[in-house]
Amino acid sequence: MQQISVKICKTDGKSRTIGGKMSNKTEEAYIQCPFYLRSTDLRIFCEGYIPSTCMITSFPNKKSAAAHKKAYCNLVNGGMCKFAQVLFEKYNSEN
Repeated sequence: MQQISVKICKTDGKSRTIGGKMSNKTEEAYIQCPFYLRSTDLRIFCEGYIPSTCMITSFPNKKSAAAHKKAYCNLVNGGMCKFAQVLFEKYNSEN
């Protein structure tokens, strides 16, 4: 089983990279998840549960990161990503 690390980062609405090269913009054109913010080769930044934060998912290699994006981020509902599920539930309960 792959180890994927997750961290919470504070965000002030400014776009900035925390380590790593930004991913291919063509690849990002396929992203459909409403909670996706940006990514680098080995990290995916998504909206955090706590206001003004983001979640960082780190991968051991580019292949793992690309597979995750394809399986989850490229789908409108987040591909049933656990982070997306929690955020959908959060917004649904606020309505």
